[in-house]
Amino acid sequence: MTLTKSSDKRGGFMAVFTWQLKRTMPAAILYWALMAVVTLWDWFMGHGFADNVRAMEILITCFAVLMPIIHLNDCFSRKHADYIHALPIPRGQFYLAALINSMWQLILPIIPCRLYTTWVTNWKFLYIEGGYHIRTLVMISIALLGFTFMAAAACGTYHGYIIGIITHMAAWLLLVEMVQLWINSIVPGANTHSRYMPVFRFLFAPFGIEIMGGYDNEVRTIILLWLPILGALCSAAGYILYKRRRSEQAGHFGQCRPAELFLRTELTFTAGVIGTNTMAAIARDCKMGGLGIPFTLLCMPLALILAYIVLELIWHRNLKSMKSSAVTLVKAAIALAVTTGVISTGLGLDTAVPEVSQIRIADVHCYYPMNNTGMRGYWNIEVEDDIVDLRNIVHSPQMLDKVHELHEKYIELERAAQYPYLPGRSAYEQIEEDLISYNLYKNEEYVRGYINYRGPLNAKTEPIYEELKALRLEIAASDEYVNSIPYLNAIDAVSAVDSLENIEDGSGVCWGRLYEVNDPRPVEEFPKDFLKGLEAAMREDFKACRYSTVSGVQKADYPVYELSYDGEFTARGGVLWLNREMKYVPAEGMRLKLLTHDDDGGKEGVFRVTKEMPATYAYLCENYK
Repeated sequence: MTLTKSSDKRGGFMAVFTWQLKRTMPAAILYWALMAVVTLWDWFMGHGFADNVRAMEILITCFAVLMPIIHLNDCFSRKHADYIHALPIPRGQFYLAALINSMWQLILPIIPCRLYTTWVTNWKFLYIEGGYHIRTLVMISIALLGFTFMAAAACGTYHGYIIGIITHMAAWLLLVEMVQLWINSIVPGANTHSRYMPVFRFLFAPFGIEIMGGYDNEVRTIILLWLPILGALCSAAGYILYKRRRSEQAGHFGQCRPAELFLRTELTFTAGVIGTNTMAAIARDCKMGGLGIPFTLLCMPLALILAYIVLELIWHRNLKSMKSSAVTLVKAAIALAVTTGVISTGLGLDTAVPEVSQIRIADVHCYYPMNNTGMRGYWNIEVEDDIVDLRNIVHSPQMLDKVHELHEKYIELERAAQYPYLPGRSAYEQIEEDLISYNLYKNEEYVRGYINYRGPLNAKTEPIYEELKALRLEIAASDEYVNSIPYLNAIDAVSAVDSLENIEDGSGVCWGRLYEVNDPRPVEEFPKDFLKGLEAAMREDFKACRYSTVSGVQKADYPVYELSYDGEFTARGGVLWLNREMKYVPAEGMRLKLLTHDDDGGKEGVFRVTKEMPATYAYLCENYK
């Protein structure tokens, strides 16, 4: 046999390399063919150059999982292990030959397939898009192969290897998501910095980078720089484990004690984090108030113990050897306690509010008690043959300072309610829910602060809450804020007033879809100063923070008026995003053209006035008759 012809290291390595190559060629050819089919089929169907990247990642993952099974079967069979150990060739050479073979076979089809798809779809982006996806898929391949080869060297059976890979990847991805949910649910303003969480998602589970998607350039760059490092570290660890494997470890998963302890500790800890989030959600839904924190903290160890018992039954099918595996429970409990302690400090996220000097524009989306749902968003505007966004955002230094102060007041309220932040603290009734968005001077970066206050109102917190309400109402009632609201800003573009009747019985309108309009009237039929009076009435309602809401429209049992917007208008406020110049400019005084269109039978550029806006509703009633 070729493997025994020489004990020379060079000859031995070339012999095992050739042998491994012959063994894996059928699988490699099948993998290459599938990659080609995905490429040609996706182009034939006209889906675009990026659609088959996700399918390619799935094929790459499957091939990376299969390669250790083909190359390193001595890890899973005592018979094969005894044979390999008896050969006069260093065992490390088997590992390196298998890894190198798998690497070039895995990467080879990526380059021509991606270049071909990009060239056929849009040859102008051959270098940009083609190179972009090639780089991503190659980095994924390196990380996946390193990880799967290390897992093969650590496990003792085929099913143990497959289960180990699946459970680790699933557990790690789920763990990161659950920790993120935990942080967001108890740390005020944590969502502001959640953009870097995908880095942790792929820290030790290199799968799903293209499938999950949605990362900005900075986060993707960090991930792609980390993936080859992860692949190299895992490959080195697998090399050391493979060289130290004993024959009796092959074919028996129970002999791979380190792998068992690692997986069980990880799964127990993950179950504890999931249980913590579940218990905190139960406390919130049941509105336990001050009992939420003790209830959640008491249930946390119960979740760990339950997971420990279930995993003991899965691994050993009995509970006789529980004591020997107790280390997994202890480690998971310590990890959960440390995680709880670290998150309870706020991680510095609760005080990480951008300085006023860094903020270009700011937006405050208030839900309670103003409840202005449906009043936000942006309108498309045509400016010199360019379509831009008109946004209701404040930008003056005075208002930016007010928004900054409002954000800090929220933090003061949260800290007064409870600090350190512990799971279960959201069990109180929801009192405030605001979304504060900033656009920073640094590379037009967006920072979002989602604040959902669920806490007690007592002698300590109520004075702060009253100050917060007053400050927020001051912002909402300011001329700059009111003038930026699209439905007042574009008052010149009102083209018709429609009466929508019998809303409650379903013959009128549901939010966003027009079913029946009775007696639509153009603005020209109203008095000459109709729009001026309408603007004054709307301004009065908006300054008092009175808005039409979704529920107000759907539950109305009286005529609801609809203002239809179209054509040109002179902007009273707001901010324009200029696509060509890539910057924001105040829109006040500009002559703009509103772009509207039908969408699945509904209307865009409309506003419905209910009795929730008494001044505007009374004005329309008076003029409509």
